Amino acid sequence: MENKLRARVRNAKVSRVPRNFTRPVSTPGQWKRTLKFITEEFYKRYWFYHPVQCAKGVYARVPRMKGSTEVYTCPGGTTQSFKRFRKPNNFFRYKYGRGGEFAQGLFAVLKKLGVRCRLIVGYWRGSDALWVEAFNPWTKKWVFLDPAYKHGYGHKFPKKGMIRVIGLENNKGPVVNRTSAY
Repeated sequence: MENKLRARVRNAKVSRVPRNFTRPVSTPGQWKRTLKFITEEFYKRYWFYHPVQCAKGVYARVPRMKGSTEVYTCPGGTTQSFKRFRKPNNFFRYKYGRGGEFAQGLFAVLKKLGVRCRLIVGYWRGSDALWVEAFNPWTKKWVFLDPAYKHGYGHKFPKKGMIRVIGLENNKGPVVNRTSAY
């Protein structure tokens, strides 16, 4: 579990920051406006792909994995595929993903801009979710960022019953238990 998070943090690199994401960050107000802008732009610029919808409004639930591609079988036998990305450059190239791709992309952008941040993963009932926390140097507090949500700045991930929540700033640092904050 922790090794998967370390791998995601290690892979969270972008060759260049997407246009309009570079803004000055020298005052508390600029820091908040910049992070809010970047976080909420993810929801506008990139397509959130989930759940897979079949004909007549029915949703396909459990995929079959073929490498890094999820294959969903709809009632009636039709199939739909969804390619998962392990690196943010592919997410930015194809402009779609799920919560994990969104969080890893935001984490990579913030890291490239020099913002202290960490990738957070929450576990509950056999599932997991990823999001980001950024450290505000003026208030000395971690701010919740959910780029897959329309108003993601300061948005605490909404899953109830999370068993464990851990975070990691860089792949060499210690894993931080954040369960009590959620």
